[in-house]
Amino acid sequence: MVADKPRILIADDQSDVREALRLLLKSEGFAADLVDSPAAVVKAVQEKRYAALLFDLNYTRDTTSGREGMDALPQILAADRNLPIIVMTAWGSIDLAVDAMRRGARDFIEKPWDNDRLLATVRTQIEFRDVLRNPVPAAPAPPPSITESAVLRADEMKRLKEERAALRVELEGAANYIRAMLPEPVLEPIPVDWRFLPFSAVGGDAFGYHWIDDDHFALYILDVCGHGVPAALLSASALKVLRAHALPAVDFRDPGMVLSALNNAFLMRDQNNLYFTIWYGVFQRRTRELRFSCAGHPPAVLLTCSGTRCAEAIGVPGLVLGARAGKRYETHSRTLDPGSALYLLTDGIYEVRQPDGSMWQFEDFMECVKTYDVPGGTPLDQLLDHVRRVRGDEALDDDVSLVRFSL
Repeated sequence: MVADKPRILIADDQSDVREALRLLLKSEGFAADLVDSPAAVVKAVQEKRYAALLFDLNYTRDTTSGREGMDALPQILAADRNLPIIVMTAWGSIDLAVDAMRRGARDFIEKPWDNDRLLATVRTQIEFRDVLRNPVPAAPAPPPSITESAVLRADEMKRLKEERAALRVELEGAANYIRAMLPEPVLEPIPVDWRFLPFSAVGGDAFGYHWIDDDHFALYILDVCGHGVPAALLSASALKVLRAHALPAVDFRDPGMVLSALNNAFLMRDQNNLYFTIWYGVFQRRTRELRFSCAGHPPAVLLTCSGTRCAEAIGVPGLVLGARAGKRYETHSRTLDPGSALYLLTDGIYEVRQPDGSMWQFEDFMECVKTYDVPGGTPLDQLLDHVRRVRGDEALDDDVSLVRFSL
């Protein structure tokens, strides 16, 4: 028996857009239902289960506010709380997509879309849905006979193996999706190298860097509380917002302003009580000024080589992001000497329990940076090897992200 094709609901007020999406999805083995209004979406979701929803936010009321689409989101999610909603929006309205994700949408696609990216997003969100959807326990059955028990045990073992294999495939797909969002290491004009070791199949760490303009380079790292798919979804959403500059009226060269706006966009109450810590900085190449802000995240480590070799913590204490609406984060600054190295990290690299039960400290990690970050060396690999020796085991206790910038 051939399995049913995953069925996608497509909602857009333009018939040519609906048809183009239908044909694209059909070519990749998906079936599709087409509707032209938010009301029709709600009706369709109430009557049928869909693998995902491609949902335009703008309809007949006007062409820019997205209010009709936004207003329908609670009804759609009430009908199917696990439905992956992928909103579609023009680049100029990307802040609408961010607001939609705060209200329960899983991802967004800009119009005009890239076919490969759209298909990858649909597939990944379907995999996330399958992981998040909890099966309802079956009612207890009467005790079987001894012979029946042996057969049932064999069947149950087979079923469990198949379920675990399917779950492993889904989690690996989700992990690949998160890893694909991380930027590639670069050699110029600012050399960047990194290591990313999730504790479980899918972790809550994420980081990024990009040029805001010709003179300002953004660099950031975040850590969502917990592990697994929900944490990964939140870290992926935050990365998308930072990379797309999708916070209205925010100067992304001002780290404090960025974190203050990001805080209000990702409040815990809207994220199933998940929160994250973040370190966000902007390096101005012309003046060599590093401006930065922190929300409960470990400091960066600055290694300077002029005069006495020195490792310094660059950060300030602060409330985790999303804990309180209206929280204001401050911008701090530091001028860097030429030839400096800056490390962004998550706490899994230094919160390591040693075999005697004692905990390794942040200061110990900074000393290791001074030891291993030498010309011609491979500091990231050497640091990780040292941490494993401290741990006394190959397996670490948490997600580990470590990013080195040559500034």
